[in-house]
Amino acid sequence: MSKALVNNVQMPISRDTGASIDLVSRNHVRSEDFTDETVWVKQPLDLNFTCLPLARIELQSSDFGRIVTKATVIEAVFVDGVYLLGNRTADLIAKQKLTSNVNAVVTRSQRERLESTKRAETDPTTRGIVSKPAIVVEPDPIVINLPPAEETAPSLLKVSADEFIVTQRECDSLKPCF
Repeated sequence: MSKALVNNVQMPISRDTGASIDLVSRNHVRSEDFTDETVWVKQPLDLNFTCLPLARIELQSSDFGRIVTKATVIEAVFVDGVYLLGNRTADLIAKQKLTSNVNAVVTRSQRERLESTKRAETDPTTRGIVSKPAIVVEPDPIVINLPPAEETAPSLLKVSADEFIVTQRECDSLKPCF
């Protein structure tokens, strides 16, 4: 990326692949943009960690549109006039580029077609009419012939619960269960 608007000020943007957060000069941040949050940062050419404030930054470019992010505010001595883009914001920009702005146009014929299908769906005379059935049920080709029921066999419906319990307890194969 070459140039973009950073808080409505055009400046060059440099990509810092080693930084997880963006860096911006104090000269380009208004006092109302500070978020009252701080981060510990190890700056280039400095061996110690430094506690730096975060600010809300608005980036605008014709490449990726408008993105609002947070950036670490550092002294103007280090990067005055340059916005250092970190990994998180670069990922946001990559996602923003994937979603394209589509200006869809619906022609008169498309609109009429949509309206006619909506009318057909809401019309009570056409409701319930199906041109093709969803499921076709065919008769089962396999016929199973069962022997006729014997009328001499005792019916299970005529057995009482007490008789059933007594018969279960008398059965030799079920005795281990009791």
